[in-house]
Amino acid sequence: MKLLDEVISVSFRGRHVDDSTLSRVKKLSSLRSLDLQGTDITDGSVAQLTGMTDLQRLDLESTQIGDTGLSHIGGFERLEALDLGRTRVTDAGLRHIKGLTRLNWLMLYETQVTDAGLAELDGLTRLSWLGLCETRVTDRGLAHLVGLTRLQSLDLRLTQVTDKGLVHLQGLPHLLELSIGATGVTDAGSSGLKQKLPGLKIQ
Repeated sequence: MKLLDEVISVSFRGRHVDDSTLSRVKKLSSLRSLDLQGTDITDGSVAQLTGMTDLQRLDLESTQIGDTGLSHIGGFERLEALDLGRTRVTDAGLRHIKGLTRLNWLMLYETQVTDAGLAELDGLTRLSWLGLCETRVTDRGLAHLVGLTRLQSLDLRLTQVTDKGLVHLQGLPHLLELSIGATGVTDAGSSGLKQKLPGLKIQ
């Protein structure tokens, strides 16, 4: 049992995981990182993790997790990195993570998140990395990011963002990387933003 108490990271990536598996994982009192990417867990499965408040990193990419599942994650107040890419999460689900104020890394790509969902993130002021690729975000949604002044990397590929939306990013002093492939942003828009943020790399 002492050995189990010292386990800090577990990965089940791409493997079969059921509720009984997660109930055993919950007993790992020192666990800080849990990778469930590509597993067949559901919202009900995530309920098994309730109480794991010391988790710092949680990867749920490419799972069947939805808004109900996120309600069980809202109590993980020490969480610093959360991957929700390719899940069924919507704007409603993001309400459950607005209290995770230690988050510095958040992936939401290929979800149904819209501008309304970004409004739920305005209190996550420690975010330094935010992935919004292939979401339903538009120019209006970027207005909700103005308070995320620690943001260093932002992925907006395959969204409906245009030059108009980039104006909201001008006040992010630490922004170093911006991905805008397959958006409505023009060369003129990119150049205008780089004038405001000379150290910014746009790709």
